[in-house]
Amino acid sequence: MAGERRRPSDLPGDHDALARDVESIGRLLATGLPRFLFGQIDTGGNVTRGTGFTSVRNSLGNYTVTFTQAFTNAPVADLTPIGGVIARLVGSPTTTAMTISTLNSSFANADADTSFIVIGT
Repeated sequence: MAGERRRPSDLPGDHDALARDVESIGRLLATGLPRFLFGQIDTGGNVTRGTGFTSVRNSLGNYTVTFTQAFTNAPVADLTPIGGVIARLVGSPTTTAMTISTLNSSFANADADTSFIVIGT
């Protein structure tokens, strides 16, 4: 029926996963409102999309992304390599920066465009 209110347990889906997601969001909100950065860098380390950060290419397949405004706590990041490469974080992001390494299919350093999302407080 239109306008009918339903309990979450009546809705389809993985209720345990939903409960975990809600709990995680609650913990994040308890530490302050989350901040999100979305961006993309090219093979030369240049920013091609996004704001709130700068980027440099340190060496073949190695980039440092520096956040314009520091986070209060170390954020989390998710990387998406572009063009059949592997992207990984070198260590964990800090409140001010993260280092990205991109590798080819032979696991050798290779320059690559990379998109990312950073979430923190």
